[in-house]
Order: sequence, then structure tokens, then C-alpha cells
Amino acid sequence: MKYFVLYSLLIFNTFLFAEDLKKEVKFKNLDLNELIKVSSKVLNKNILVKADIKGKVDFISVKPISKNQLLEVLKNSLESFGYELINKNSFYIINEKKEEEKEEKTEEKIEPKVITKVIALKNIEVKQLKKILQKFKSINKYEKLFISSDDESNSLILIGKVHIIKKIESLAKKLDKDEPQIFLKAKIVELNSNLVNKIGLKYGLLSGKTSNSGIFTMASNLNSNEAVDFDISSIGLSIPTLKSSISLGATLSLLHQNYALKIVSEPSILCINNKKSTIYVGQSISLKTSSTTTSGGNTSYSFERKDVGLKLEVKPKLKRDDNKVRLYINTVLEGIKNSTTNNQPDTTKKSVSTFAVVSNGESIILGGLVENRNEKLDDEVPYFSSLPIIGNLFKHKNNSSKQSNLVIVITPYIIPKNKDITFIREELAKLKRLEDLLLIKSTQNKNVHNENKYLKLHNQRVKNLLEGR
Repeated sequence: MKYFVLYSLLIFNTFLFAEDLKKEVKFKNLDLNELIKVSSKVLNKNILVKADIKGKVDFISVKPISKNQLLEVLKNSLESFGYELINKNSFYIINEKKEEEKEEKTEEKIEPKVITKVIALKNIEVKQLKKILQKFKSINKYEKLFISSDDESNSLILIGKVHIIKKIESLAKKLDKDEPQIFLKAKIVELNSNLVNKIGLKYGLLSGKTSNSGIFTMASNLNSNEAVDFDISSIGLSIPTLKSSISLGATLSLLHQNYALKIVSEPSILCINNKKSTIYVGQSISLKTSSTTTSGGNTSYSFERKDVGLKLEVKPKLKRDDNKVRLYINTVLEGIKNSTTNNQPDTTKKSVSTFAVVSNGESIILGGLVENRNEKLDDEVPYFSSLPIIGNLFKHKNNSSKQSNLVIVITPYIIPKNKDITFIREELAKLKRLEDLLLIKSTQNKNVHNENKYLKLHNQRVKNLLEGR
């Protein structure tokens, strides 16, 4: 009815509310827009309306109300229709509430019941997620929320009110994301420094040097004098230093072919981003630890198993912004000496730890793992060495000390999204073919270059002889 609206407008007259005098208010079927206009005048505040306001309200007061109470009437009237009143000090703003807030309010009023939700996780470990959610629960004071887990199925179990469970479920889905994977390829090699230097003089390789940090550097001029062109467009990996990587691989192959380098092992491992992975190359041997002699003269020995060899721990962390990988690397080399202390074998242990940031497909080379070995060589002439008296004349025994310089080449390859390990292996096979091609062409060019050089020197000598020089 029109007179109710008119009555309400008269009641909310600014003059009547001067000095904040309380007045009796009642209205029926009043449009929200009219209530906003009158409230603005009474409160003496500008109101910015940023929504299409629709709805009508009734209000009956048996007691006079103040300006502040009128403000509460306006606020509650707006909220009942899905709007919110925001105080900006000098003015007010009316916005439409977000759908999530509307649903939450509706659920709190209509369905305050407790539900159970089981969330199967695909990537993150449920133990790890549970710790995060327990902190989230404590910060938000969700006292009636129960969080449990099933480790076998890697599932999260939630019990609580609907609107709280929805928040936790949304957070769990955001945290349960696919982790990037990095394929680490390692090459453990044993270098003969003397042969490396000799071959380097012939093919233009610079000898290796080990820094204090344990990072071994070996530059390659394998493709410097005569350029060898090869097509790298077929490689499906984003490797900024692709040509350098191919050159390094070809250099190692060249050293291996000339017996300056011995490949001990070529392990590879698939790693999850920011997770530690371990590679072990070695053997487990028995060591006598103690002996016991009984009263009857019988002696028994105690043994223990010990792992000796090379242990490599790598923790890769992907830097998404620039296609680089941060590597934490720890290498430990353990061995057994020929000497003993208190009848116990002496052991050796050398380790190198470092951090490095490399591009996708770029190699880091670790050195400084020097191992001294004592080798026994028995040489004899068949038949004659077994003759009595003179047999020792046909035998030869030699004890030699050998120093081995272990070098580890580690190369990370970032697996692109929606790709798997098969894709990486196929791309690495292509890289190997390019390395072989570079090695063949470079050595051919180097041989031709040397032949031309020697021919030129020979011709000069002949010319000098003919001229009587």
C-alpha cells in the first residue's frame, strides 16, 4: 500500500532524526531502493550502489530506534536478499555477495549437519597434506572438524560441517597438483690424466682441472677449427646449451675410444621435483671384526657387511620461470685399504657436496674423488714356470700403485608436461646419434688438417734441399 511507503519516508525525515532522537518506525512492502535512499539521508552518508537492487521488506517496531539501529535494519535487509553493505568510513558501498558466500550462508541455515568426505589423492602424500591441514584447522579455529587419513590408499578423511568440508576439499585439490619430473642421467668415469693431456694435444682438448668446490671443468675445442654442421631441429627438448652438450658427449666418447677414460657406470634415475634421490654403485663385502678362541683351541670369527663404492645423492628443484634446475649434490666414495689397525681393515672415505644451478640439458661435472689402489701382477711362462729349482726364473711378480681420478657427469632433463619417460629416452637416443656424428666428422677433419700440415712441412723441406739451404 502506498500510504505505508509515504509514512516510512516521513518517519525517516532527517529533521526528525536530528540529534539522533529515537523514533518509532514501521513499514510494509517497502522497496529496498527507497529504504537505501531514506537511510542515506538519515545517516547523512553517501551510498554507492554497485548492484541491481531488487526486493521489498517489512519492518514493525514497537520501540523507537536510533540511527545506528536503522543502519542495522538496512544491513540485515540487504543481506536477506544477497547483498552486502561495506563501510568505507566516508561512504558506504552496496555489492552483490559472491556465490560462495551465499551458498555458505544457505548451508549454515538450511543444512548444518555433519558429513563425512573421503578424498583420494593422486600426487601429494596424505601424511604431508594432513600436517598442512591441521595447521589450517588451528589457524581458522575449526574445532568441530576431524581430519584423518588412510596411508594405504593415500586418501584423506574429513568429518565436519558442509561449508567447512568444501573449503578443505578445495584447498586439498590445489595442493594435490602434478609435480614436475626431472630425468637425471649420470656418467661415472675414471680418468687417466696423462693420456687425457696427450690426446688433448692431438685433438684440441683442454685438460681437466678441479676447483676447491669439487666442480671439475673440462673445456672442449673439438669443433673449433673446422665447423661441423649438424641439424638439431629434430630434438624435442628445450635445451639452451644443446650444441655444447653434444660437444661434451662427443669429447667423452673420444677419450673413451683412446683409453684415456674408462666408463665405470652410467646410471639414470627419474626424480620428482624437490625430492631427494639416491644412486649407489659399488659392492657389499664381508669384513672380519673380531675373533674368539675357546678353551678347546677353536677359533670363531665375527664378520659384518659393509657397502663400499660410490653413493650419489641428488635433490633437484625446478625453477619454473627460466627453465633451470637447482641441484643439491652429495657424493661419497668409500673403499678398503690394504693396511690394518688392531687387526681391523682401514677404510677410506671421500665426499664432495655442492649446489649448482644449470639449464635444462646442461651438464655439471664433479671431480676430486681420487682413489689410490695397490695392484698385484703375477706373470709367468707356461710349463717352464712350474719346473723345479729354475721355475722361479720364468715368473715375475710386480706390485704397483695406481691412482684413479673419478669424475661424475650429471645432466638433468626436465620432462615436459604431458610427456613420459619414453619421450625422454627417445630424445636422448637422438642426442647420442648427433654426438657420434660430431665425433666422426670432427676427427676426420682433424686428421685431414694434420695431413695437410705435415705435407706442407715436407714440401718446404724438399724445397730447402733443392735450393741448397
